[in-house]
Amino acid sequence: MAAGEEPAPAALALGEPAWFRISIPSSHVERLQRQLADTELPEEIVPDVGWEYGLSLSTLRELKSAWEALDWRKAEDELNRYEHFKVRIEGLSLHYVHARSPDPGAIPLLMMHGYPSTFAEFLPLLPSLTHPPAGEQAFHVVLPSVPGFGFSSAPPRGWKVGDTARVLDMVMTGVLGYERYASHGGDWGFIISSALAVNHLQHCLSIHLNLCAVPPPLPLPLYLPLYLLPTPLSGPLIAWFFTPSEQTAFSRTFHFLRHGGGIFPLCAQQPALIGYALSDLAPGAACLVRGDVHHPPVVRRAAARARPADRHRPLPVLLHAERGDRPPAVLRERRCVPRPAGEDHEVRRGRQPVRLGCVRNARAMGEGVL
Repeated sequence: MAAGEEPAPAALALGEPAWFRISIPSSHVERLQRQLADTELPEEIVPDVGWEYGLSLSTLRELKSAWEALDWRKAEDELNRYEHFKVRIEGLSLHYVHARSPDPGAIPLLMMHGYPSTFAEFLPLLPSLTHPPAGEQAFHVVLPSVPGFGFSSAPPRGWKVGDTARVLDMVMTGVLGYERYASHGGDWGFIISSALAVNHLQHCLSIHLNLCAVPPPLPLPLYLPLYLLPTPLSGPLIAWFFTPSEQTAFSRTFHFLRHGGGIFPLCAQQPALIGYALSDLAPGAACLVRGDVHHPPVVRRAAARARPADRHRPLPVLLHAERGDRPPAVLRERRCVPRPAGEDHEVRRGRQPVRLGCVRNARAMGEGVL
């Protein structure tokens, strides 16, 4: 189907959801173990620099050892404790986990991962969401593998954020029968949740975002120099245009974009390059996942306290096993999510500053856009 072309009626038909069980072939697991065992890590390029140049070699060695010690079948059994399904929608095979609460007043909640990540990072939250303490709100939780990620098939060329929002709305309403639901997301989940709120507001009544990147209220010719110029030159411009709180938000955001963005520019500009490079390279997947949680310093300290066995081992395996090299390609297809013409709706907003945030927005900017 060409980009912009309406899908045929048959392609829009919903298939019946089928039970799905994670079962990575033994040959794949054994090959991965051999690859890890045969990998020779280099010497430190520059001694005693820690994370100054990126992922520290000592951290990679620790992660490699923890990964080699992983009992994958045990981890697989743990993942299979939850109810997994696959359903065909618009030619895609879409994977999701569905955890229902016994509470009749539970709210359906769609929770979406980013990249590099998978649905598995939300699994530890399920008990507290589906079976909360007495008097607290319960949720029916749906954890999809976003198209092109994990156990969901890759979308065709020209697939956009709005398309992903549409098929996930169909999962919630057409497959699971929820007339109304809420959505949570950060990273790609933030973008998709925003598309749900704009394009499917008759079903998606509320969204919760832990990444909320909004542009400043400036014309593009004025905004670009703020980002491109070195700090000594951009600083006076920021001070001229914005309040002290907005200046703090900009400074932190620009610092992250310049020094903590990791592989994002490469994914956005040449997605095939990083995809091919990591397609069959287990240590590369480990570097990508571990390095992604490094910035900013508060996150770095929290990550340092987390044991690799608890925090990172299953995720690289899932990315590697289901060819996690595909997701960067979707960065090419990101599109803005316009508000439908003529539609205006009352919106109630809430805001909670988070110390771990990498990107900060001044409140007035966020309210102006959202």
